[in-house]
Amino acid sequence: RVELYELVWNTPLSKLVPKFGLSDKGFAKKSHQFDRLTLRFRRQFIAEL
Repeated sequence: RVELYELVWNTPLSKLVPKFGLSDKGFAKKSHQFDRLTLRFRRQFIAEL
């Protein structure tokens, strides 16, 4: 769990999502189950557009 948390906070969403084989929404859904990290994902995803 700690490794996932560090990976999420230190890796851009565009590079992280393909590693898990999910879409951005699918990954956000899964991350919501782990300490609600979705806010960072959404901000970063919007910034990358």
